[in-house]
Amino acid sequence: DLFVIEGIENYEKVDIIIMNRWGNKVYEAKGYKNDWDGTNKFGISVGQDQLPVATYFYIVDLGDGQKALKGYVYLNR
Repeated sequence: DLFVIEGIENYEKVDIIIMNRWGNKVYEAKGYKNDWDGTNKFGISVGQDQLPVATYFYIVDLGDGQKALKGYVYLNR
């Protein structure tokens, strides 16, 4: 499964940051393409970079001057 943001293809310069509950960055992408699969791209991880079941927080900058979108996603394996 992937973290899909519907309509994201309508924006050219979408940046995203995903953090764990302590505020540590686990994923970041410039030009997000709906392709985050719950893997860690930063720091120490266990089990082939797969993140554990938990709630993760995201910040999405659409790159069009609007206020950044913030929310959470629950990762369940």
